[in-house]
Amino acid sequence: MYRLRTFDAAGCAGGGHQGGLTVDRLLKLLKGPVDLFSQDDKGNTALHLAAAEGHVIPVYHILSSQPLCEDTSRVLALISTCNKWGKTAMDMAVFHKCKEVEEEIERHVQKILAIAQEQPPAL
Repeated sequence: MYRLRTFDAAGCAGGGHQGGLTVDRLLKLLKGPVDLFSQDDKGNTALHLAAAEGHVIPVYHILSSQPLCEDTSRVLALISTCNKWGKTAMDMAVFHKCKEVEEEIERHVQKILAIAQEQPPAL
């Protein structure tokens, strides 16, 4: 069994909005099992940081790392996780005018809604 690593936002320090997270750094962090729900001291997840920096490829990989066919609730929980200021990754993308990231998050929300409509209601 794999032991999950936590996401180290401090290890992504540099410049930029949220610590200079680079696409290469985030993709390297995503190799192997990692806890995408871990948060930095500001409550940001890897998804928050990637969204704020406008990194659409890591956003796609983060959201795609959770299998939708098995359990949509994990992806929904990841998308709806708030930082200490009550901001989601989508809020960060909107604030920093990262339109492609907004569209990628919205695509995943639409996938979740489509799957939810196909599933029979719980008794």
